[in-house]
Parts: sequence; structure tokens; C-alpha cells
Amino acid sequence: MTTIVMVEHDGDVLIGYDSQLTGADKTMSPDAKVFANGGAVYGVGGVQQYRNALRYASLPLPKDDSAQWVERTLVPELRRIFDKINPARGASDVMLLVAVNGTAFEIDGHLAWYRNTAGEYSIGTGSFFALGALSAGASVEDAVTIAATHDPGTGGTIHVATADALLTAAGYRVAALEDAA
Repeated sequence: MTTIVMVEHDGDVLIGYDSQLTGADKTMSPDAKVFANGGAVYGVGGVQQYRNALRYASLPLPKDDSAQWVERTLVPELRRIFDKINPARGASDVMLLVAVNGTAFEIDGHLAWYRNTAGEYSIGTGSFFALGALSAGASVEDAVTIAATHDPGTGGTIHVATADALLTAAGYRVAALEDAA
């Protein structure tokens, strides 16, 4: 499947992820699992169809408190998008990590969202290995590498970036997003 990690750090979010596409004997482009859209960065695991739909959806820019935006704007939009694909989706069909305004959120397949007091998040089949590595002091890159060592669903090239860098590369002005929040 995958391993995607997000760690809140110094007002930004560090992101690490693998490039393996399990079950298709292929590796993915670096932006296939983690991408910027609508002023937020998404890490998406699960069925590829959800990832594609979210990547190309017209998502609203965050305009208020990050948690309020997730609850009041993002989750209803995700529900609309995902229900078109499969209204009876299971909890493991799709899982997301979202970085917005220097804050990370985990969103499960039922579209419930969570915040972690440690600011460390991971999804995918290697997530337990990655979270254990982070708790032991590993870097984001090392955490995904450790997950790849122990999880057959994690592999390929390991990518590391910040949410701000991915937003900037996608053409979003990070300062403008902070002003809009």
C-alpha cells in the first residue's frame, strides 16, 4: 500500500512518503501520493480512484481556523467527492493526511478527523513502523525508510518535502494563505 508521514515542525509540516504502488508492480511519480490542491497539501492512501479524484478536484482555499476549515469546508467537500465514487466505501478504502497552515490532520475513510498532540502522523500499511521510528527519534526520512524495511507494501524512492515547499511549487503563495486564514 504505502507509508505517508507528516510531522508538524517550526510552523510548517515535514512530509515523507514512498513511491511504491503495491499490487501493480509499478512505482509512482513523486506527486502521485502527496500533492498540493486548494491551498493545502494532501497525502492520500488507499484506492487510487480516490487519490485521483482528490488531486484534480476543485477544492476551496482555507480561509479560517484550520480545524474549522477541515470540519466545515473540507470534510463536506470530501464527502461529496468520495460519495460520487462509492457511497458505501469502507474505512480502509481511503485515508488522508492534510497539511494546512502549518497544522496536520488525519482523516479516516469515514471522514472523521483527528489531531495528535505529538504532531506526528502516519497512514498506510507501514504507518505503525513509521510512528514507532518517529517516537524513537528518527527523522521523517528515516521513519519512512524503516517502514520500507519492515512493510512489503512500502518501498521505492523515499521523498521528503515541506508543505510550504509543495504549496510554493504548485503555485500557491504561502504568505497569502496565512493572510487569508
